[in-house]
Amino acid sequence: MNYRKHVLAHYRQYRAEGCRPNQALRIAQFSAKYDKHSKKRDVLPSRFDAYEGKQRNELPNGWYYVVKFQYDETSGAPWDRNDGHGVVVPIGRYHNLEDWQLDWTMGDRDGWLYDRDASLTKAIKEGWNAPPYHEPGGAMRAVKADFDYLRRWCNNDWWYVGLIVELYDEDEHLIDENSCWGYESFSMDYLCEEARSWAASMIRDERRSLRAATHQLRVTNRFHDAMECGL
Repeated sequence: MNYRKHVLAHYRQYRAEGCRPNQALRIAQFSAKYDKHSKKRDVLPSRFDAYEGKQRNELPNGWYYVVKFQYDETSGAPWDRNDGHGVVVPIGRYHNLEDWQLDWTMGDRDGWLYDRDASLTKAIKEGWNAPPYHEPGGAMRAVKADFDYLRRWCNNDWWYVGLIVELYDEDEHLIDENSCWGYESFSMDYLCEEARSWAASMIRDERRSLRAATHQLRVTNRFHDAMECGL
């Protein structure tokens, strides 16, 4: 089975498990590239959630790269940050009993509600769907999945994190670094793939830079020797 077919097989599996399309595709691409038979998967072992911390990964030439996770407190709520979510409103003094409560901090008058009816209308209009796709009611299943996703964030079952990758040489001098924020903490497979990809790009770029510097030094030395010999 080729890479494309592996991705498709994994994508179907993750969609059936309730993952959103973009998330399922990212995880499927990782799974197809770093399956259980691949040595690459052991470069950065996965965990279920990304907590604050760092991991050092040694390289054969004496270099190493460090992967860091940091809590991202600037991303805001998922429904404000990204499109494709249902309608979320403050609870206020009164609310519709048909609404679904996401969280609360001061009894029944503070917190957030998931407006079921407005969200379902939005889901139908935008064509939301959720597995099993052959059964009716896909929009409602998608709304329930979205509600559960947002409620888990409200209950701190997952959070946003920043990913930082730093590359060091054998003398522990920083060569390069890269970072990005706003990742879902439960996307460990995708985060591991990103870390590997960034590290590989930094290693490749540094090696190219070193080769170019070595070549330029040789050219300069040859020119200097030629001038001294009177050529």
